[in-house]
Amino acid sequence: MTDNNTEKHDLYKEIEAGLAAREKALIFSYDCSGEVFDVFKKVLADHPEIFWLTGSAKYMKRTDQNGTTIRLEPAFRSQGQILDERIERFNEAVQKIVNRAEKLKTPYDKLLFCHDTLVDETEYDKGAAELVISNGPGVEKSESTGAYGCLVRHHAVCSGYSAALQVLTGRLGIPCARIHGTDLRSGAPHEWNIVELEGEWYHVDVTWDDPIYAGGGGFRVHDYFCVDTATILYNHTIESGQNVPKCTANACNYYVKSGLCLDGYDCESTAAFIEKHVGPEIRIKYPNKAAALAAAKDLFENKAMFSIPAVKAYQPNSLRYSASDLGTLSIALVKQETK
Repeated sequence: MTDNNTEKHDLYKEIEAGLAAREKALIFSYDCSGEVFDVFKKVLADHPEIFWLTGSAKYMKRTDQNGTTIRLEPAFRSQGQILDERIERFNEAVQKIVNRAEKLKTPYDKLLFCHDTLVDETEYDKGAAELVISNGPGVEKSESTGAYGCLVRHHAVCSGYSAALQVLTGRLGIPCARIHGTDLRSGAPHEWNIVELEGEWYHVDVTWDDPIYAGGGGFRVHDYFCVDTATILYNHTIESGQNVPKCTANACNYYVKSGLCLDGYDCESTAAFIEKHVGPEIRIKYPNKAAALAAAKDLFENKAMFSIPAVKAYQPNSLRYSASDLGTLSIALVKQETK
């Protein structure tokens, strides 16, 4: 996912250095007018830690007897002491998560920890999402669209979640990029990540694993943690013009790696699975939503759940469940605490 054009690479380095140094204006003493905006966008896409820029910029071109000069003025969200303080808070928030992740053994475990931390500590910002969809006034200034909003303010839209994950994986040495596309269910613009683990690429959509966004009733799921291209295209589209590798592996898929998959629904195998995994929360990954709904109907409407010995021994006061679009049945066994 790199650009091999030498001229663009030189321009990339110049813009990269200027943005990192928080320069208010970038001056180029050669005519790069045909590519400067594209490279500017590429640098920001690769460096979500440069959260203080809105993504827009003023552009001026001057040509005289001495040649052509290009001036690019990035738009800042904040500057001066306020920005200094925000950068400090941002780096502290990032390092706090990275320090904990680095104690884990494998890149998979580190990525999973970052994913779960973002899900648990971030609230989906519906107000900012409406601004993004409508391109309303103030959208460029919304911090929920970037890594700072997710990691420091703990409010984000999809671009904030994906930018935050890219920052964290960058610090941990896990190859990661952001993907632009649309939500097939609503047609709204959407953003998620693609990561490399064990030599294979996978899609990761932190936003859609957040129960507040997904409407999962409080269930944290992993339906979009390390999925292949066929799975992501079930309800996402990938914007054209991006160099996105086709993902075909499933070894690092959360449910596969955790041993939580069943080939289909039948009462006996599901009961045996629940018997083995009984606890406050149970996840069962079926091939599709129809199988998950069939399991839910049998387990709850037909009360098969209550005949499983381990469930009876657990003595829950109540049960909750939900079935996701990708076939995950989430079950909560709720026990009231005794005083």
